[in-house]
Amino acid sequence: MTLNNGMRRKDPVTIRNYSAIFRGILNFFTLSSVLFWVQTSAVRAEGPPPADADLVTFDHADEVKGTLVFSGPSGKVPKPLKTDLSNVKYFGTLRPQEGAPYFLVSAKPCKTCQDEEAIFAVRPTDRKPAAFVYPGKILDPKSRALLFESRAFFGKCLPSRGDLYVVFQQERVDRRSKLQSSVLISEAGKDHLDETLVDRHAPRIQTALQQVKRKQCREVEGRNRLMLSRPLDLHPHSALGDDDDDDDNNKNDENNKGEKASESVEKPASVAP
Repeated sequence: MTLNNGMRRKDPVTIRNYSAIFRGILNFFTLSSVLFWVQTSAVRAEGPPPADADLVTFDHADEVKGTLVFSGPSGKVPKPLKTDLSNVKYFGTLRPQEGAPYFLVSAKPCKTCQDEEAIFAVRPTDRKPAAFVYPGKILDPKSRALLFESRAFFGKCLPSRGDLYVVFQQERVDRRSKLQSSVLISEAGKDHLDETLVDRHAPRIQTALQQVKRKQCREVEGRNRLMLSRPLDLHPHSALGDDDDDDDNNKNDENNKGEKASESVEKPASVAP
């Protein structure tokens, strides 16, 4: 089409064709950008593949064989762990950033002893589990006075920390003193539990309770009981060396029995007249 001044004007059909081509190109690049963003976001959400240790779980306790059995990926299942624990009940897991997980169980330390149940952090790679006093209230058997009170939590219960087992506790050191407050923090580490006892500027229990509401942390249900006849050991880790004393006592008993037996042999038998 030619205008009066000699200029040519583009045909409206041609203009529509150009517009359609530009819209197609624009839609193509827009769709490609969206697909690229979706794929990138998916990769970020998935993250790196989980390590074999992250796939290891607690399976069951074999009370007959005295072992703890674990589950995991094919060819990566830890061997059953031989232990003296009895009446084992699994209730949670602490997973460090690197290394084998810690499985939290309630159990008695032995099958025939009179010790009460405690909390144990069991690791497939460690023979001796870490032990903690069972949460709740412990009362004096005669006066019913409160001797020890604690609330325990596990998971991501404190800010800027990984999986941990934390105990908010009050302990009566002697009869005249008041209950002394402290917080025991046991954070899951690569090689062992990193334990810290804080009595000043300690974390508040409200922080852990808020994490419970966010489902990042769980509380261990406590129970009230009377203190046993023997002194209460609030630091079970220090009692691991008692086996040596028991062995010495057993040896002394055996020696005494041997001496008595030798005396009976040396004495002449009485002869009837």
